[in-house]
Order: sequence, then C-alpha cells, then structure tokens
Amino acid sequence: MGGSVVLFSDDWIEPGRRPYLEVELVGTPTARAEGPFKPEPMLPAGDYWVEPMRKVHARWKGTRGTFGQYGDSITITMAFWTPMSFGTFKGISPEMQEALDAARKYIHRPCWRQWKGPQWGNTGNMTIAWAFANIDAWQKKMNPEVAAILFGTNDVSQGLSCPAYTEMYAVVIDRMLADGTIPIITTLPPHRAQKQSLNGLRSVLDHRQAAIAVARHKKVPLIDLYSEIIKRQPKQWRTILVPDGLHPSYPKEYRRNWTADGLAHSGYDLRNYLTLKAWYEIYRKVLKR
Repeated sequence: MGGSVVLFSDDWIEPGRRPYLEVELVGTPTARAEGPFKPEPMLPAGDYWVEPMRKVHARWKGTRGTFGQYGDSITITMAFWTPMSFGTFKGISPEMQEALDAARKYIHRPCWRQWKGPQWGNTGNMTIAWAFANIDAWQKKMNPEVAAILFGTNDVSQGLSCPAYTEMYAVVIDRMLADGTIPIITTLPPHRAQKQSLNGLRSVLDHRQAAIAVARHKKVPLIDLYSEIIKRQPKQWRTILVPDGLHPSYPKEYRRNWTADGLAHSGYDLRNYLTLKAWYEIYRKVLKR
C-alpha cells in the first residue's frame, strides 16, 4: 500500500452524505515489529487547528467546562483522567502545574469521575463502529465543550478494515464538530499484534495513520499516543503496557510520577499528562478568549 487514496465503505448507506477523505496509508513495513520506529511528520506545522476550532467553538452552546471521554476500556477506567482531579504529582513542571490548576478550576466536576460508562461514550471491547452508531445520542446527552476520543485497539483486534475505520471516524468527528464540540483525537497505543506478525504491524500502523489523517483533514487537535510511547520505550514498550500487550500500565511505584522516568513506565500517567497538555492548549488558545 502507499500513496493517496479515497476511502469509502459500505457502512454509510446514503452516498450523498458520505465523507470525502484522502488518506495516505503506510507502506509495507520492513522493520521488525519492535522497531525502530521513526514517526514521520503528518500534520501541518504549528497551531493548524486553532483558527478552525475557534470557529467551531463559536457555535457551541452548552455547559462550560464539560469534557467528554469517548473510547473503550482504555478510557472507561478510573486510571484515565480521574486521577488529575486531586492530589499532587511528583516532578510536575511549573507549566504543567499551571495546566492542572486551570483544569481543576474550569472542568465541570462530574466530568472527572462520573462521566464513565456506556451512556457516557466509553466501555470495554468497543470499536469505532460503536461510536459511529451512538455518537448522536452521546452528543445530545452531553454536548461536551471538549472531548477526548480514542478508538483503535479493538478495531485492530477485531479486524475492522482501515477504510471502514477511517470513514466512520470521520463521521463521528463531523458529528462532534456540528455541535461545536472540540475533539482531541488520540491514536491507539502499541498493540501485541505488531509483535506477532508483519500483517499485525501493518494493521496497527495503518490505524494509527488513519486517525492522524482524520485529524489533519478535519483540522482538530491530535495526541499521537503511539509515537509518545515508542519514543519513551523504543525497544521494550511493554514496560509501559500491561502484560496483555493492549492496555497502558499503571504500576503503583510510578503512579502520579510525571518525571521523565515516571512517564516512561506508567502508561496511564503518560496518557493523562498528554491529554491535560492538549486540553490546556485548547483552553488557552480557544476557550479562554
């Protein structure tokens, strides 16, 4: 595979409403499954998303500070997002302490802990197809000002094709943008499939790149969780995942540790750190205006 292609699937039955999305798919990997991995630049330089998201936010009407959490088991867990609502973090920089203080003051309180479960857009074993089928109901229920979204791990495990994944992801993002919700797309973390076969590696990298392509074409913020994990653990990324090779780790000895060492060993602390950082950029450049 390679080059630029237009992706359509049979899932969207109304041709006139199908999104048009060009996606650059990765070529056949030649490296071993563990790496090395060198993420190529695939997003515009600088704050490509700021002006588009200011326009999006201008039409949003809802409760200020609401934060949606769309995803699978990597999102429903209390290890994601909730820990930042209380306590202190070892090694936190002044900039990130400022971000944390702002979030605790601004974020709608129920969003830290109570917006967990299927009715809130997160539960285990789900793919982007679940979000595709339910995003309208979630948006009507919550209408979040900002929402993190991460699907991909189960899409790879369950064999959802990359074209179908891409098109459904684009529709989900379009539905959020229509309400004025600012999405934060997050790529999937490393996956055990990439160690098992070259086809598995191809699938993981294609799903990662598809999420990035959606972010690029929709001009929304992105967290490349995959590359952030590989950057910190280029050869032994399983130390930042649990033994199942799917879920981020959360070892007691590294919890709430935002030093370089801590972020290289606690997968959920890394995701929390990156999500807070992305949210604070949105807050400073869009919401606070």
